[in-house]
Amino acid sequence: MITKLNLDEIINSTLKLLDETLHPYASGIFILNKVDDKYQLYQSYGLEDKNITFTSESKLVIFLKKSHQPAVIKQIDGISGVNPEISSEMSQLKAALVLPLMLHDDLIGFISLGRKKSDEDYTKDDLDVLQDLARTESIAVANAQLLAEAAQAERRAAIGTMAAGINHEIGNPLNIINTKIQVFLTAVKRGFYHEKPKEEIVQECEAILNETIAQTNRIADITRRLSNFAKPSKEFKPESVNIPKEIEEALFMAGHDVELDRIKIKKEIFAQLPDIMADRREIQQIFFNIIRNGAQAIEGQGIITIRALSAQNGKVHIEIEDTGKGISDDKRHRIFEPFFTTKGAKGTGLGLSIVRQLVWRNKGEISFRSQVGSGTTFILEFPKGV
Repeated sequence: MITKLNLDEIINSTLKLLDETLHPYASGIFILNKVDDKYQLYQSYGLEDKNITFTSESKLVIFLKKSHQPAVIKQIDGISGVNPEISSEMSQLKAALVLPLMLHDDLIGFISLGRKKSDEDYTKDDLDVLQDLARTESIAVANAQLLAEAAQAERRAAIGTMAAGINHEIGNPLNIINTKIQVFLTAVKRGFYHEKPKEEIVQECEAILNETIAQTNRIADITRRLSNFAKPSKEFKPESVNIPKEIEEALFMAGHDVELDRIKIKKEIFAQLPDIMADRREIQQIFFNIIRNGAQAIEGQGIITIRALSAQNGKVHIEIEDTGKGISDDKRHRIFEPFFTTKGAKGTGLGLSIVRQLVWRNKGEISFRSQVGSGTTFILEFPKGV
């Protein structure tokens, strides 16, 4: 479980395990939302109300924070049943017991479990196993949250390095608008239009306004794409994804990065490439991270080549090749590890770790080949969409 770095996968796999082994009537996992300091139901089985929350003033929450022990309705070998106030809160969850998820002295969440469908009571052995599970779950949840926060920080850092390019991208259409209007106003002041027919003046004004609309639409499109890139993905949304389109979108974003000013991009993309079923934003981030990683691996001038074709095994095959320094044998087994980087202070070590998690979540496969001094090629394969 600790090796999973996606919170959805961690929570879902834990609830599935509990359902298959203990067969409770209901179960749920609550996670602390640090923004509003509330414990929110993240995922559940058998609970109709999906919007249950607990504040830090909740009697159940206070008990879990102070005791670091499970809250149980019935006494279990030395662990006393809770008082009526806590029992009342647990009844909202159809819970027979609640296990705290502790990280040091902090309550980061809790697991609720209803009565067993067999109507057997929970035993001391059950509790021992569940407390071990809760300890492991706490570490896994904390790791996933840390990675998500660090990934978002890396996205913001990427936006920061692209600031100059973004300023130029938005500045161009603004300059076009400004120039058109200034030329028109200067002509008006100098009397250029005094003897011109009304129709010609209206026509000139329409042309300026149409150009203004076109350029403001261009700015709106740029800011929309930047906003979509910068904001964190809240949920996994599989849809039909066009690979060439998302490669272009990733290149658009990466193109503002100063790292790519010295890089030539080559594309060898099969025209009749089938769509895949995946989360569009995550596919875009996969491409962006690999392209950016390749650019950072190249010292001076270099080339990044992107190939995409339909493989005979029913999958879409993508290769992203750079002419960088390559990966040495002693580091190859670690490049997908979180926070491992060969770039020193320049890198966070998250780009490729995030890539692998996103590839796996979208039912894809990732591998690479590399030669020191020649460069690295990352190979991606995704099942064709239905």
